[in-house]
Amino acid sequence: MRGDLKAVVAAVLLDPEARAAPVAGDAAAGKLREPVLRMTHWMRAFNARSTSGRFLGIDNTDDPASRLGQTPLRSPTVFNFFRPGYTPPNTALSAQSLVAPELQIAHEVSVAGYLNYLQGWVSRAPSSTQDVKPDYVKELDLVDKPSAAQPTELVERVNLLLMGGRMSESLKTALTTAIAGRAIPAPTRNSSGQVTNQTQIDAARRDRVHIAVFLTMASPEFLAQR
Repeated sequence: MRGDLKAVVAAVLLDPEARAAPVAGDAAAGKLREPVLRMTHWMRAFNARSTSGRFLGIDNTDDPASRLGQTPLRSPTVFNFFRPGYTPPNTALSAQSLVAPELQIAHEVSVAGYLNYLQGWVSRAPSSTQDVKPDYVKELDLVDKPSAAQPTELVERVNLLLMGGRMSESLKTALTTAIAGRAIPAPTRNSSGQVTNQTQIDAARRDRVHIAVFLTMASPEFLAQR
């Protein structure tokens, strides 16, 4: 394009691959989300904020066994954390001559490390002394609704924020069942009418939100960005 920046921008934004929705069932569509992008997606979706303004606790996340397996601005080469042309050997992808660069840093250790690391962040309570905390106020409002459809509404909320409304019915059913399985205790009161088990009630409410978010972000449907 001979140095024409306007033409470059137009070519990127008007490319059919950038504008057309993926065709259902297209095995060549989509890619694996990088761990760092999964984390930033969660932070944006639930308005995570740093008390200090310095996002303490998110520093070196290189260790795949206990963290994300990659740290922003610390890629080992100028080509990012993986080779652009990487194809997992002896797979259906390689048989179709397709590339999957992000899979180069995905293995048994990194999968387990991501889930363990994620669980610690997702389940942070507002009263936690940790610096970075999510805001689940809107999600907790859904938990408090007396409607019997409450788990379904919470799942739809998470579906919108994390998956753009593309969650399958089978995953919705699995999440709804998991959420409903975390019972919220009925209030017990003393002779003065004060609720004596409010701590347990609040913990159960938060658990319902944490279950919905964590299981969604652990699902193959979320991990495959389409």
